[in-house]
Amino acid sequence: MPKIKDSLLLKSKTPFLKNLLTFISIASFMQKAELPFNETQLEAFMSRVDKNCDGMIKYSEFLEVFNSNDVIYQEQRQHSSPQKHSSPAKSGRKSEKIDQIYNTYASPTKQRSPVKVQSPAAVDSFLSPTSTKASVANNSFIYKTPVKSTQRFFDNIDSAYSEGQVSRTQGSYYQVNMSPKRQTPLKPKEEQELVKALKEMIEHIRCLEALKNNLAIKKDFNTYNAFAVFDLEKQGVINARQIEQGLHSLGLHTSKSEIALLMKRIDTDLDGLIKFGDFIHIVTPKSSEFAKLLSSKEPYYISDLENVLDAFTEETREEYKTFLKTLVEEEALFESIRQRLLNRKFFNLHDAYKVLDRYDNGFITADQFRELLEENGIFFAQRDVNTLVERYAKASKGKISYYDFIRELTPKSVDKY
Repeated sequence: MPKIKDSLLLKSKTPFLKNLLTFISIASFMQKAELPFNETQLEAFMSRVDKNCDGMIKYSEFLEVFNSNDVIYQEQRQHSSPQKHSSPAKSGRKSEKIDQIYNTYASPTKQRSPVKVQSPAAVDSFLSPTSTKASVANNSFIYKTPVKSTQRFFDNIDSAYSEGQVSRTQGSYYQVNMSPKRQTPLKPKEEQELVKALKEMIEHIRCLEALKNNLAIKKDFNTYNAFAVFDLEKQGVINARQIEQGLHSLGLHTSKSEIALLMKRIDTDLDGLIKFGDFIHIVTPKSSEFAKLLSSKEPYYISDLENVLDAFTEETREEYKTFLKTLVEEEALFESIRQRLLNRKFFNLHDAYKVLDRYDNGFITADQFRELLEENGIFFAQRDVNTLVERYAKASKGKISYYDFIRELTPKSVDKY
């Protein structure tokens, strides 16, 4: 679980959100109550109450803490008399079943009216000119108290659960699911394979980004001298043969197939040449702070050096070697994932795309990647998911088209990985 405090401190400009509790608002309240929490206690409280790990506590999450199987609490609640409630405002709910559930559920800002229960006989008796007060009372044409409507509430929510409108959480709690019920076109095992593949990709991308950051903080590392390791002829472009020679000078021995995969990854215009701009894009960290630091470095003039590698210290040279080795391994790993998915009998890329494009928008965003991963208990930082999306999205920034998705997950090598 990511650190709650870090994500919430970023929202310190608006610490008190309407109908939501945050790390800062809870700390402020406890401070005013002269019962201050320390940092560990606050994080423990948020971990206990914040069910969906979004760094904010909704009223329904807060209510679950007190709506436990505490016998004393339940008895007090049943014997408490209902207060006058204001009529609810229209909220645009999508089904009458959800409306019935919410009629017995109070919002944090204002209470809703209790459920009005009436029988057909009561209506006929009320409309009849011979009806009396006693006949109306006998037919229960009155407002029921929350105590009497408790069973009705659970009957309604059990019915809604069977229709897929709500879902049960741990224990005896219920959670209203306002989003449409998701029907995946892939078989469960095939969807799990897709989730596993995305997880492996993000983990490797995160490792590569860490190596880029390490290089960016090296005083003697710059993109010009890093490119010069391959561009010995100083033409401003390099080909597959020069990449192989540069890797060999660093002690890295790769196959022709691995070089071809690396060229397809870096060569954006598919002309068989990697320009200096393409190289900068692949070496520069995604973090704006590290990217700015790397771009500010001044190059060492190679003409004054006998060996281009002499521009780097031994430590920086090893870091650069590790980065290039990981870059080659990443392309080999991604190719093995592509081949593994396509070799599965019941897996196809069209259905995999529909799993992620669950709202039929015609594109996939980082949020949809995160939704699928988190549904399967896998959590990554937003920047890690964004980096994966950037790899897929070629035409539109932050949005993966069907063509981009198919192109990225289609095997690119005839060799088996």
